[in-house]
Amino acid sequence: MLGKAKKMIPHSWKLLLHRLKAWLACLWYRYPANTLIVIGVTGTNGKTTTVNLVTKMLEKAGHKVGLASTINFRVDRKEWQNATHKTTLGPFQLQKLLRKMVNAGCKYAVIETSSHALAQHRVTGVSYDVAAITNVTPEHLDYHKSMRAYRAEKIKLFENLMLGKHKRGVKKVAILNGDDQENYEYFVRHPADWKISYGLKNKLMEEISDQIFASDVQLFADHTDLTLRTPKEEKQLRTYLPGEFNVENILAATAIAYSQGVGLEAVEKALKEVRLIPGRMESIDEGQNFRVYIDFAMTEDGYGKLLKTLRKTTEGKLWVVFGCCGDRDQKKRPKIGEICGALADKVIVCDDEPYTEDPSHIREMILEGLEHSRLKKDEGFFEIPDRAKAIAFACGKAEKGDTVVVPGMGDFEGRTFADGIRPWNEREEIRKALRTRTAAV
Repeated sequence: MLGKAKKMIPHSWKLLLHRLKAWLACLWYRYPANTLIVIGVTGTNGKTTTVNLVTKMLEKAGHKVGLASTINFRVDRKEWQNATHKTTLGPFQLQKLLRKMVNAGCKYAVIETSSHALAQHRVTGVSYDVAAITNVTPEHLDYHKSMRAYRAEKIKLFENLMLGKHKRGVKKVAILNGDDQENYEYFVRHPADWKISYGLKNKLMEEISDQIFASDVQLFADHTDLTLRTPKEEKQLRTYLPGEFNVENILAATAIAYSQGVGLEAVEKALKEVRLIPGRMESIDEGQNFRVYIDFAMTEDGYGKLLKTLRKTTEGKLWVVFGCCGDRDQKKRPKIGEICGALADKVIVCDDEPYTEDPSHIREMILEGLEHSRLKKDEGFFEIPDRAKAIAFACGKAEKGDTVVVPGMGDFEGRTFADGIRPWNEREEIRKALRTRTAAV
């Protein structure tokens, strides 16, 4: 009965209630964002890595920083896991966290800001000082209904930038991805005190004088060498976060750090220290003679970038073990199947988080895409519903020089089914499979 009543509430009323709740949260916690320099990072992919990198860069420059991301929270030196699975917290939780940052003497708050949070007014009342965009590719279309609507929610972070409280001596800064030409024009048109672009392609942006670039990029299996260039300096650096997509994340974080007067010396120190973003292209090593990774890829773009990176550094076969989330955008499932079929040698389709949806229906949609690929059923691609058994199959069959990647769950410690959340640890399931393989040899 209560569920039916909720459905009957007009959408405009729901939004009004969300906004009211956000303002009440701000009042209750005394507007903590007004005494912090607030950095917001939005985008489809790379947000979590970018916010963690910029947090470390600011710390290496001597600042106290607070962080709120999909995987972790941080208040100065105290860090803990985000167990909510939410990219951006609800308004009362978020304002409480921001108040903790203020009480701890933090100068900065770095907030991973999702399209859902912007649409649902979770961050209403938070005066952002830096708005950064990583990229915009199809995602959450079950909720937003169209790419135009999805992009419009992300644009709100930039639309509202100059409308927020102007803090003494703090510029309002827009950080833009110059390589994302399909969406760049939608974000650059909004006013800011200072606009900075970043990219790999060295395109001159007429609207922007300050640009951050990378050149001489050399990709290896466990690291990347590159030269970072800002308007003030350049430096040859090494990162232990592999893949070209991580170079893009580093550029975004460097652009944000640059806007706050942080030089490349602090950037270099941060990159030396950050060797892992939990659940993001994280290597699992039990002494096997092939590589195994977990990752949080969930979109077509995310899978494409992940598999292209691994394809370049894999000597043998590339294995992918994955499923798709239930109660979410169904159109992407066959497309991701096609991407895996085009870029991998062996694909195992299993269950992810089905939520209330029939898991077999989700797998059928993925297999539809694989059936249009070059791979053949039961030779190149397999259906093993049980995720643990699928992982064990890939780890048991992989040979020297191969790469096995298990995207989708990252470092989540639970999977959602119709009957609730069931315990799950991707790392431990992989380690168990690798140890079983070693014992059998």
